[in-house]
Amino acid sequence: MSSQPNQSLIDGIRCLQYLVSSDRAIGCRELARLMDINTTRVNRLLMTMASIGLTMQDEHRRYLPGPGIHALAAQAIRGSALFSHALPILERHAPKDIVGGIRCAMGGSDYLYLSL
Repeated sequence: MSSQPNQSLIDGIRCLQYLVSSDRAIGCRELARLMDINTTRVNRLLMTMASIGLTMQDEHRRYLPGPGIHALAAQAIRGSALFSHALPILERHAPKDIVGGIRCAMGGSDYLYLSL
């Protein structure tokens, strides 16, 4: 196995980090400037992620996190040792409707649900 990191994967994850941290939609050129990489590369990364639902475009063709990012987040939480250790504590101390919503989101269904 190669010890050299995959730059495309690193750039794709960085794109997602910028999008989920932003309070607004971001265009390809602006994101490329923020990341200091080529606009074409950012465009290809965002389009690839859009094809699997991780990003989506608004009516002005700027990018936002897509619905798939929520599924990915739920899967990450479900596989998290930290969260699995914290869940029993949450169940004892948090409001039941919140914990029920968290359990549902982790259930592996196609729907993400959080009761409030």
